[in-house]
Amino acid sequence: MAFEIPGRKITRVCGAASLAAKKFYFVKLHTDGTAIVPAADTDVPYGILQNNPDVGGEAEVMRDGVSKVVAGTAIVIGNLVGTSSAGKAMVYVNGSDTTKYIVGTALSAGGDTEIITVDFSCVTPNRGT
Repeated sequence: MAFEIPGRKITRVCGAASLAAKKFYFVKLHTDGTAIVPAADTDVPYGILQNNPDVGGEAEVMRDGVSKVVAGTAIVIGNLVGTSSAGKAMVYVNGSDTTKYIVGTALSAGGDTEIITVDFSCVTPNRGT
């Protein structure tokens, strides 16, 4: 069962597209400072969305801690994760996925679209070197 131990949370304005169906997805910062879903799996994740804001609403973003997140593929405990181009958690490998940002470790397992738990930090994200 997925669980959370909240860390640093920050509120941002929801960007041009609604995030009403994106609770527990990774988000990034748009150039105007709003929270939006990543456009590519190489985007820098800003954190994990904790609510369902509409355009112009307040997006509550957890920047680090233990959070629920929607899986984008089969993930097992211990996998290193980052964001997909849709904001879902994906498995990445240090040394292989050098253009992706690895921001956490899976603490629970799940398949595509299932909610899992990750220990993560988007405060100082690093590429999978």
